[in-house]
Amino acid sequence: MFDDILKNLFNETKQKIEKQKKSLSEIIIEHQATDNKISIKINGDGKIVDLKISEDLLKENHEMLEDLLVVNLNKAIEKLDEVKNKEMEKIKGEAVPNIDELFNSFISDEEE
Repeated sequence: MFDDILKNLFNETKQKIEKQKKSLSEIIIEHQATDNKISIKINGDGKIVDLKISEDLLKENHEMLEDLLVVNLNKAIEKLDEVKNKEMEKIKGEAVPNIDELFNSFISDEEE
């Protein structure tokens, strides 16, 4: 009985995680540089779907542009990671109370 309950709990959690991964892959995170000269859109799979660079920045120093791109791409990825982590924490939070309930019901079943 206990094994079946654990298997069900595991399968439910696994399904929630898979559903959440699919949902996250469909989101778009946008990051803009503080001077609005670079705009980056990245999807939940970590792929860049849009990149805009202002005309005046394109006229700037090539090395500076490269540096700005690296910094801002990393910031967009960090934002995506934060969103993903928050969503996965929600799933963990939902699973943990179920585990507490599971153990409580198991203990009460043994006492009877």
